[in-house]
Amino acid sequence: MSNDVRTEKINFTCDPETKQYLRIWAARESRTLSNLVEKLVVEAIEQDKKNQTK
Repeated sequence: MSNDVRTEKINFTCDPETKQYLRIWAARESRTLSNLVEKLVVEAIEQDKKNQTK
């Protein structure tokens, strides 16, 4: 049995400056662009869940 972690893909659009900023940020953290965006989204979801319980 495989321990594969299946993930879903999502696309979004942004301006070129935002994409470039994210690329630089990801590089500073030794992450891929995709991994950085996932991290930011997960953190935002966690914060939103906390705010809903208040």
